[in-house]
Amino acid sequence: MLVTGASTGIGQALVRLAASRGFRVAAVARKDEDLAALSAIGENVTPFRCDLNHPDQIEAMAAEVAEKFGDVDILVNNAGYGIRGAVDEVDEGTVRAMFEVNVFAPWLLIKAFTPGMRARRRGLVVNVSSVTGYFVSPFNGMYSATKHAMEGYSDALRMELSPFGIPVVLIEPGPVATQFMATTQKHSDDLVSNPDSMYAKAYDAALKTLANVHGNALTAESVAMSIMNAVDAKCPRPRYPLHKLSWIALFLNTFVPRRIVDGILMRQTGLTLLKK
Repeated sequence: MLVTGASTGIGQALVRLAASRGFRVAAVARKDEDLAALSAIGENVTPFRCDLNHPDQIEAMAAEVAEKFGDVDILVNNAGYGIRGAVDEVDEGTVRAMFEVNVFAPWLLIKAFTPGMRARRRGLVVNVSSVTGYFVSPFNGMYSATKHAMEGYSDALRMELSPFGIPVVLIEPGPVATQFMATTQKHSDDLVSNPDSMYAKAYDAALKTLANVHGNALTAESVAMSIMNAVDAKCPRPRYPLHKLSWIALFLNTFVPRRIVDGILMRQTGLTLLKK
């Protein structure tokens, strides 16, 4: 099993759980201290250094995994982060960097490891998406775009790999109690705290709503358990919505007119405050 984003949160919880069940785990992280902590989990864990912002590092890491670790039968694309802000205000460089980690890095790892899975006619690809992969809210548009992209190529990949007996699974959590929110805030703080923004009042309201939502967050361990359930399943489901918000979003998308949904979300995120 190879797990990206293994240093914290869902990734670290999954590495610990999988290793405790006897899986050999290639755990991918960037920092020396994180690699050392992963190595200390136990002999079943082999850490690999890689900054997923850099395609050359991904290629080198994949080659190192093949040499030192061997075949990867389970690929878990977990690494990712978000940014907050209106679509027309977020910084281009920040958005491009997010797409590298959230969209292109998982795709490059799929390209690196699924040919071997096809040849062996066994394997599993798990892509950690989000409720935002199918349900968009204001000030979350560019992060949602990365998860929409992942959902799109995951659906295609699932059909393409099906003849070879290789399932492709999407994990779709809502809010999770991890460092994800702190990382998102770090990448977004200059924008959402800018008093000169035309959206300033709405940003304040949206952050309050977000804080309330995250009061009912899932634990990283519960998401890791859901991933392991998919790993253990004889015939895993294509999608695993994991939070009540995921199911609410599915209901709204399916049964409620879009204008009504838009109105609800605009009120919750303060956009109605901007109307004259």
